[in-house]
Amino acid sequence: MISSAPAPKIPPDDVVDVWCVPLDLPAARLHGFTAALDDDERRQWARMRVGGDQWAASRAARRAVLASYLGVPASSLRFVTDALGKPRLADSPALHFNASARGGMAVIAVAADRAVGVDVECEQTLPLTTEVLEEMLTRDEQARIASTPAGERRHAFSEAWTRHEAVRKALGLALEDPLPVVADVATRPVSAPEGYAVSVAAEGRWSVRERDFGSLA
Repeated sequence: MISSAPAPKIPPDDVVDVWCVPLDLPAARLHGFTAALDDDERRQWARMRVGGDQWAASRAARRAVLASYLGVPASSLRFVTDALGKPRLADSPALHFNASARGGMAVIAVAADRAVGVDVECEQTLPLTTEVLEEMLTRDEQARIASTPAGERRHAFSEAWTRHEAVRKALGLALEDPLPVVADVATRPVSAPEGYAVSVAAEGRWSVRERDFGSLA
């Protein structure tokens, strides 16, 4: 269960905090960790036949991180979504965040002064095919991946994929929407366990501050 550890400072302007959270939790810890979930989240968890525990842990982690900034109980947070399903805090809209989960890993990005997007992918589950490369990536990115040693090609593709998805989420675009040519959107890689790729995106000039979720759990 989330303790009353000292809250981290709200990210200063021009900084995006990123939290990486492992989701493969023992059953006893999962029970306490997910105590903050609301009734809707619990009902959705109960309906899921595959990946339910990891989904619940990722939602609980999101609550824990955001509550730590606001100094409130994680169970008190209320979320609303926009037309594309991107969530925001109902009572604290000025705290920007985005989250992503894949397999046994969740990532939460938080900023005080700008919209953010974040994506995590498990390298072994991405469809590395010519068709996907041509559809998802620019010609320059395709050329860079083609010139990468064969053993590193999947990792390079995963990093490119997460960059694109992070930009889409930062700009509030649907998956089928073409990426606009926006020079002011930057992406940054984030440290991740072997086998995963993580990227975060936001407009303007900013830097990443990687946070330790262990200090909250």
